[in-house]
Amino acid sequence: MFFILSIHDRQKSLNFQQLLTCAHCGHSGTLELYYIETCFSLFFIPLFKWNRRYYARMSCCGATTPLDPESVEKIKNRQWHDLNFDELFSTMPHQPTGRCPQCNTPIEPTYDYCPRCGKKIK
Repeated sequence: MFFILSIHDRQKSLNFQQLLTCAHCGHSGTLELYYIETCFSLFFIPLFKWNRRYYARMSCCGATTPLDPESVEKIKNRQWHDLNFDELFSTMPHQPTGRCPQCNTPIEPTYDYCPRCGKKIK
């Protein structure tokens, strides 16, 4: 008899998206909320779940920050208009990233050439 057991992290979206200007990179993007939880599975069916952590991620630059329980409860109760989304990413260090003038790919400031299209930056 074979048993397939696993312990793994799984990510699930909260189906919440808000269009806003990113406080991290300054570009327009979508704020997406999701959580990650640890699961114990038997035959690919999750039996036990624990260690749930909530995060907010910007689609423009991928900046991710953890959410506190109060913010999560406001979002679940549809009181998200009370949240200040700029404060969510204010604790993250600002990492200036450049953009390729030809293909608009995010690039590091030290790059001389765009890794996607090959255009000379400097």
